[in-house]
Amino acid sequence: MWAMKWCFCVKIPILTSWADTDMVDATEIRLCTNMWATYHIVCSNDIHHLVRFTWADWCLSLFKFIATTFFALFYVQMVCAHEFVATIIKINDGDTLSAFVNNENTKIRLLDVDCYETKKNKRAKFQQQYYSLSYDEVLEKGKQSRKILKKLLKDHRYIRVEWEKRDSFGRILGKVYLDDIKSNGIIDINHYMLESGGCNKYLPKSVLKKSKNQ
Repeated sequence: MWAMKWCFCVKIPILTSWADTDMVDATEIRLCTNMWATYHIVCSNDIHHLVRFTWADWCLSLFKFIATTFFALFYVQMVCAHEFVATIIKINDGDTLSAFVNNENTKIRLLDVDCYETKKNKRAKFQQQYYSLSYDEVLEKGKQSRKILKKLLKDHRYIRVEWEKRDSFGRILGKVYLDDIKSNGIIDINHYMLESGGCNKYLPKSVLKKSKNQ
C-alpha cells in the first residue's frame, strides 16, 4: 500500500503549548503529511514532541476560521451598509427624496409609504382608478404631500436612513429619521407622512387589485 508523503519546515515563534505537551517557546515546526494524517514534529531545547493531527482536525479548524471570518465581514457589512446619514439634495415627491450617499446622488423612498404622484405615469393612473379620482385630483394631492415634506425638511440638511433593500428602480427603500433640535426629539418621517402628509400605506398593485375585486 502506497502513501503520498511530503515534508517542509516552517520556522515561526510559538508562545503557547501544543496539544498535550508543556513545551513553550518553540522555534521550529516540521510538517510531515501522508494521505491519512499530518504529524507535527515540534523542536524546542533539543526535545522533540510528535503531535498527530488528522485531516478531520484540519478541516474542522479551517471551517471554524472561514465561518468566523464570514460572520465578521457579514456583521460589518450589515452595520455599515444598512444605516447611514445622508445629505438632502432634493424632494422629489411626498415619498421620495434625493440625497448624497457615499458621494453619490441616490434616491431614497420611504418604506411602506405611498403618496400620490406629482406627474402622469403608470402609478398615477393606477391611483386614479383605485381611489376613484381624476388625474388632476391625484396630481394635486401629490403636490400637497411634496409641499408638506419640503416644509418638514426645510431647515435641515441631514437625514438618518435605515434600510434593507432597493426596489426595481434602484431606489433605497428605508425608514427615514430626522433629528429635530426644536422639539429635542427624533421625527419618524415615514410615520409623519402617513399621519400628516396625505399619504397611504404602501401596498403592491396585486394586493390592491385583489381587495378591490372582492
